[in-house]
Amino acid sequence: MYEPLHEGVIVRLLEEGSKTESGIVLPDSSDPMFAVGEVVEVSNKVASKTRTPDMGDDELVTVLKKGDKVVFALYATAKVRGNGIEDFLLVKFEDILAKVK
Repeated sequence: MYEPLHEGVIVRLLEEGSKTESGIVLPDSSDPMFAVGEVVEVSNKVASKTRTPDMGDDELVTVLKKGDKVVFALYATAKVRGNGIEDFLLVKFEDILAKVK
């Protein structure tokens, strides 16, 4: 598996569009710029800028963890082969728009 650097996040794409009975994927043309995925790995630098008064200057609060579902900008990703079977996407933290609750 990969370990993302800088402010990178590795995401497994969850919603890819609908599939026909023969397995052909039909993309969802209503919003092709954004996608939903599950966080697989998070770099050490993915953290928020907000601090509580009791925190030191070098302490950061992690805002994403493995298993979180996120909405991200699809155009700014790089596809990588993760385990020889499944493809993953490398996403910059700044291109993640929301967490799905």
